[in-house]
Amino acid sequence: IIGNGNTVTLPSSQSVGGVDVKNTGIFQYNTNGTTLTVLLGLFRVESGGTVNSSGGGITGEQIQFNADVGGANFQIDAGATATIEDFVLGANASNLHYFTGGGTLSITDDILIQADGATLTNDMTASVTVTDRIEFSTGINNSTFVNNGTITAATLIFDDDDNFFTNAST
Repeated sequence: IIGNGNTVTLPSSQSVGGVDVKNTGIFQYNTNGTTLTVLLGLFRVESGGTVNSSGGGITGEQIQFNADVGGANFQIDAGATATIEDFVLGANASNLHYFTGGGTLSITDDILIQADGATLTNDMTASVTVTDRIEFSTGINNSTFVNNGTITAATLIFDDDDNFFTNAST
C-alpha cells in the first residue's frame, strides 16, 4: 500500500501479492527492463495515485499478472494515472483478467498475452492507449481479449491459432 505522499521506486524485478497506490502515492520504475509480477490478482491505482517511470530514459518496464487467479484486476480509478511500457499476462495467468476504472491507462509499448486459456477484458470507462501492439504470443492457444471500452492500438498480432479478439465497443 503506497500513499500519504510517499513514492516507492522499484530498482529491480520483484514479485508481490498485490499493490494499492492511494491518493498522493507514486509507484515508479527507475531501472531498465524491470518487471513487477502481481501474484494475487489486484493492482489498483486510486484517485490521485500515479504509476510511471522516474525519467524519460527508462525502458522495458512491465507489470505482469502471472497467477491463475480468477477476476484479477488492473484498476485505474477516475483521477488516477498509470503509464507503463508493457502489460503482460504471464504463462501461469490462465484465467480472467480485467482493466477497470475511469482513470488514464497508457501502455507505451505492448499488451502481451503469454498464457493459454487467458481472457483479458477492457472494462475501462476511459480510453486505453497502447502505443504499439496487442499480441497473442507464439504457441498460445484459446486466449481472448474482449474490448468493452475504448482502446487504441497500432497493431493486433495473432502468433498462433484459436485466439480471439472481440470488440464490443470502440
